[in-house]
This record gives sequence, C-alpha cells and structure tokens, in this order.
Amino acid sequence: MSLALLVAAQLTCAAPSLMAQAPTTSPTAVDALNPVAPPDNTPRNQAFFLALNRAKNLARAAAEQANGGLNRYVAESKMYGSGSGTDYTYTNGFFTFRFVGGVPGWQPQGLPPTVESKISVSFDGKTVRIDYNGPIRSGTPTAQPTCTCPPTPESNLQK
Repeated sequence: MSLALLVAAQLTCAAPSLMAQAPTTSPTAVDALNPVAPPDNTPRNQAFFLALNRAKNLARAAAEQANGGLNRYVAESKMYGSGSGTDYTYTNGFFTFRFVGGVPGWQPQGLPPTVESKISVSFDGKTVRIDYNGPIRSGTPTAQPTCTCPPTPESNLQK
C-alpha cells in the first residue's frame, strides 16, 4: 500500500472531518497564475484575496507616486482597507482598479475629487501599469464625501 493510501485510510478511520477539509484536486501552475475567486473559504480563494489586496495597495501607491506623494494626493477611502471592498475587474491575470483622489482631506471635507486613476496590476504583483491618471473624465463615478461631522447648533434647537 502506498504512503498516500495509508495516510488517507488513517484519516478516514480516525478523523472523517479532516478528509472533508482536504483539497480534492491539486492546483496547477496555470491555476495559480489565473485564479478565479470561488465563493468559499478555500486556500485558493484566500490566495486570490491576498493577491487582490496586494494589487489594490500597489495600485494606490502607484497613484500616490504619480500624483506627487501623500503630501499632495490621497486616494478615495475605498482604496484603503480590504481589497474586496474595492471596485475592480480581473481579466487575463490582471486586476484593474478605477478610482478617484484629490488633495489630502478632500473626502472628509466634502471637496470634489480632482484626479481619476485607472491602474492594472498583475496577479503576482510584479507588473503595475498606469492606464490613465489625469483629470476626471465624464461618466466616471466619483466618490461620495465621508463626513462624520457633528450636527450644527442650529439643527439641535428645538422649536
């Protein structure tokens, strides 16, 4: 009996729940380079979301650098935090992000964004391509201000 069959037999007898956790197929090199995000929490799905988060960070950093650094430019809030909260497309091994940004503090202050960026990042993070970085084009969805300001004194008055 081969070692693999022996281990499988022991797992089946000793811990059937462990067999349910074992992957049924081995990922190939092509799978690793061109993953699809399955709706479950498999290791393959975790790798996809780790790559997505890395790609989001690389895209944001490329926009920050292209626009003069953090003293001059800040991307919209969706480009911070987890990658799954961003708007992106995944095609041919590249994540493509389209987002807006502006001067530091633009979003909390309710100011309009001034720059649109469309940046593509390869799954492995080795290629970052700025497809567009410039004035906001018509038809581009713009970020909404995220103001958590306290109410004005006038709104607290009772009549």
